[in-house]
Amino acid sequence: MVDGITRLVDTNSPPISKAVTNLVLFSEELDKLAVEMQQAVYTNKIELTAAVRNLNSMGRVLDRLLQDVDSGHGLAGALMRDENLKIDLRQIAINFSILSSNLNKYGLLYKPKPPKKQTEPPVYTGKSPLK
Repeated sequence: MVDGITRLVDTNSPPISKAVTNLVLFSEELDKLAVEMQQAVYTNKIELTAAVRNLNSMGRVLDRLLQDVDSGHGLAGALMRDENLKIDLRQIAINFSILSSNLNKYGLLYKPKPPKKQTEPPVYTGKSPLK
């Protein structure tokens, strides 16, 4: 059994050695990366702090905005709450679609011709025999 293990180690020693070498190289590169990341964070500490503050203030603004919309304030809030406004807005969209279609079809300065007046032919009464 010991001879089998010895043969296994002998036959696989080059790949095992290469794997260990690769692991050591990876560890060294990881150490370098950690040092570079620490330097980057230290160098940009002021900017990172300002960015985090901006994100926090933006989050508060968005919270207030969403609360206003949810409570029905503003156009977006009114659209969410008022069914008549939704219907009116839908009708405006339909009318705009028709308008754009007509502009595309006829152009901006199109004026339809007035309908012709229907003139009825004079009624012939004929000659009166009494005259």
